[in-house]
Amino acid sequence: MMNVGVIGCGNIAETYFRSQKYFNNINFIACADINLEAAKKASITNNVEALTIDEILDNKNIDVILNLTIPQAHYEVSKKCLLAGINVVVERPITMLISQAERLKKISKMKKKYLGVVF
Repeated sequence: MMNVGVIGCGNIAETYFRSQKYFNNINFIACADINLEAAKKASITNNVEALTIDEILDNKNIDVILNLTIPQAHYEVSKKCLLAGINVVVERPITMLISQAERLKKISKMKKKYLGVVF
């Protein structure tokens, strides 16, 4: 069972939260958003803990972060996750620039963490 934290609580997040019903290997435990009110709303609806982005990155119970931020934030958020020692799966596009994707790949190898993209 993988404990999942979500960063980015916009409209698409609800689709992912609902997916927990269909898979037996994921457990959403926390969410965060630059807009704390959006995280609080998602936490109530989905029975998860609402955290700040710094708090979710410090949470030792999280195995993987699902990065559902806007595409322009994908690189920075994914980089923060990897540098914090957390596996990350990001909604596509992985980044806005190929050079950023290459840097994320290097960081993931250096930190020995997974970096994935949802298609």
